Formats: sequence, structure tokens, C-alpha cells
Amino acid sequence: MKIYFLLSISFCLVFLSCTNNSNDVEIPFKPLTESEKSVVSGISDFAFTLFKKVNSANIDKNVFISPFSVSLALSMTWNGANGKTFEDMRTTLGFQSLSVLEVNQAFKNIFPTLCSLDKNVEFKIANSVWCRKGIIFEPDFLDALVNYYNAYAETLDFSSPNAKEVINKWVEENTKGKIQEIIKSIPNYAVMYIINALYFKGKWKYQFDKSKTTDGDFLVNEEHYVRTKFMVQSGKYECFFDKEFNAIRLPYGKGDYAMVVLLPNTDIPIDDFISNLDRNKWENCVNNLKETEEVTLYIPRFKSEFEVNLNQILKSMGMEIAFSDFADFSKLCKTVPCQITDVVHKTYIEVNEEGTEAAAATSVEIGYTSSKPSFYLTRPFVYVIYERNTGAILFLGKLLNPTGN
Repeated sequence: MKIYFLLSISFCLVFLSCTNNSNDVEIPFKPLTESEKSVVSGISDFAFTLFKKVNSANIDKNVFISPFSVSLALSMTWNGANGKTFEDMRTTLGFQSLSVLEVNQAFKNIFPTLCSLDKNVEFKIANSVWCRKGIIFEPDFLDALVNYYNAYAETLDFSSPNAKEVINKWVEENTKGKIQEIIKSIPNYAVMYIINALYFKGKWKYQFDKSKTTDGDFLVNEEHYVRTKFMVQSGKYECFFDKEFNAIRLPYGKGDYAMVVLLPNTDIPIDDFISNLDRNKWENCVNNLKETEEVTLYIPRFKSEFEVNLNQILKSMGMEIAFSDFADFSKLCKTVPCQITDVVHKTYIEVNEEGTEAAAATSVEIGYTSSKPSFYLTRPFVYVIYERNTGAILFLGKLLNPTGN
């Protein structure tokens, strides 16, 4: 059995996004509007629900996700949904009381400030949309992704053997090499990829002395210990103590960014704790962190990579119709009936004496609906007129130019 480890860095990152992160000028935090607060609350609810679902499917593994990356990729996709597909996605994403315009505007408004809060923290978000050559997509949908999410948009020949390498190279560059492959192959039915890439690197506000790092035992379960490296430090930290769990806040840089580690009490199994974790408990914890006089921190040094396909998980969260032949993405494309065919999420994290480096990528694959086949005849083709019973071909032709010129 492998180590279970809950890292709330993903929840700290839930508020953060940017496409360029020079951090040359620090911008003070701008208070959120009411609609922006609603968006953040929705993302937080989605985060804990998603985390519980992913954990329940990966009981014997380390789990590390970026709920913000998944939420952002699906929010971009949501711009193309209509009818019941739109409403189901809105509910799943936690945006029940919000319009798509309010969500888009909220993301756009909080990006510039939060990507430049701290020169000692590098935070980068990049978005992209990749369109199959020859398909006409709705201009309003593409404009929304470019204008609100600063998405890089490109048309590709998906039949080219180099197409997936082009997309994967973009992801690799925008995660500083930590996520090298998000797309393994491009199926014939794929018409679009909507992708989010995230990169985070923060130095601890109080860095650990490497000379104090020591070997120790980590209790995986009642019957299994593993020997590993522990970083050790004593000092004043903000902590939370409760009958169910304790928590400690480990700040990065100036302190706006932080990792919060939640440690359930010894009589509560980690999976039981996760299954009961929600936004209310999280907010109660972070709102009641108190600085202690002196704390000795003993935390393992670790590195982890994680990959998960979210298709079944998102269906179970209420988005089943978006993956079905009855999906309505007419705001994305009117000429080809589309559905979500694949959602892949990959992450990387390394925690050491200096700080934390983390990356994530989420790919939403859009494809043809299987029960509504379409032929987009925009290039020369052959046609045949025949008699079915005898098999006699009566006419056979090639259309090179429909204008006859």
C-alpha cells in the first residue's frame, strides 16, 4: 500500500491564474466583488467533491490534483455548451447562481493581480484551444476563450503525425518540462482540444536547513512503515487544532501563497477523513489559524507524479450528458454535433528544503457524437449511383469543383 498524502496546496492555488508571470512588479491584492467571491466558492466546492471522487478511485496511491486546472479547462468548454448540457455543467462546476459572462469576467479580473503578488513565487497559467483544420467553429466561442482566458488558439491538421507533438510541446513549455505528454494520440473523431497548463514554484518563507534533514519512519498504515527523509524546523507557525484534525500553514515568499497541511487525528483513517472534508471545514480551518509561540515541524521531503482520466468521475458528478450523444455544444460548433470525449489530468509536485515546485495540465477533448455522424464535404470527393439488389453501378463520378469552373 502506498502513502496517502493530502496537500492543500491545490486549494491554495484555486484562486490563482495568469498567462504571463514576470513578477517584476508586485501588484497589491484587489478585494473580490460579490460575483467573484461566488465563483471562488463554486470552485472550492468543486475542488473538494472532485478530490473525494479521485481519492476513492485511487485508494492505494498518492493523490495530487489541481482542481483549479480542471475547473478552468471545463469552464472554457462550458462556453460552448447549450440547453441541458449547459445547466448540468454549471451545476457540476458550482456556478449555479452565475451566468457564463459573470464567470468569464471573474476569471479575467483576478488573473492580473494574483499572478504578480510576490516576486519570490512564480505562478503561471496558460490556456489554449486547438481546432481541427476544415471544421468551422463558432466565432463567439473562440473569442470568449481568447478575450477572457487569454487562450492561445491554433488550427491544426489533426491527421498529421506531428499534431499531438505540437500540442504536447506547448504543454511541456508551459509547465517547464514537468508535464511532457497530455495527449497520447488524436482519434479520428476528435475536433478540438481545450487545454489548461499550470506551473507553480515558491520558496518557503522560512527555508529548511538541509543539514538538519534526517532519516525517519513514515507510518503508511498500522502494519507498514517506510524509511524516508524528514525536513526539520522550529519556529512560529499558524496552526489549527480541532477534535478531528490539526493543521499548519507553511507560507511561501511574503506569505500570500502557502501550503496548508491537514493531519487527521490518529483514530481517523485518512480516507474517512477525506470523504468528510468539504469547503465549510476548510474555511473554518483557514479562518481560525492562530500563530503559536514555538512549533517543531517534521515533514517528509517528497516528489510525486499523478495522472487520472476524469471521464467517469465527472459523469458521476452530474456531467453525464456532456459525454453522451445527446450533448449540446451548439455554441461551440453548429456544423458538427459534438460531445466531450475525454478529460485527462496530470500533475507533478516536489517538496524540498527550498520550497515547492508543482505543475498541472488538463485536456478536454471534443469529438463528434457517435449517433449523429456527419460528413463535412469541403474537398473533392467521389460519388456513385448504383442499384442495391444487383449491385450494378449506374453512375460514378468525382466532384472537383462544385461551381463547374
